[in-house]
Amino acid sequence: MRIKSPKTYAELIAREFNTDYTYLESWLHSSTVLRNLCAHHGRLYNIRFHQNPKLPREYARHADMNMGCLFKQLYMLKLLFSNYRDEWNNSTVLPLSALMEKHGAFLDSRTMGFPTDWKNVLTWIKD
Repeated sequence: MRIKSPKTYAELIAREFNTDYTYLESWLHSSTVLRNLCAHHGRLYNIRFHQNPKLPREYARHADMNMGCLFKQLYMLKLLFSNYRDEWNNSTVLPLSALMEKHGAFLDSRTMGFPTDWKNVLTWIKD
């Protein structure tokens, strides 16, 4: 029996998320930082994340994706949910949209890196 290297296991796991292991490693680290910020009552508004998730070039089409912004973190989470598209749309995009509508007068979504078409960008389209 041939023993697989840790890199081989990482590649197998990454395939389940439709990505390369170098991206998945970055996403897991970034999601941990985001989770810890939320768990310890940190604010998400007008913050710059020092841990930026790596994104494949085809997904980094918005200029704001280069900043350490909340939107980039949310986009990375969207990619992690690629196998659960309906769940992502219903449990994340719809509630976020409701929050943005309710508090939009008090928020400048640009400071969080949101493009004007953010809802379209974060929503998974049905195949």
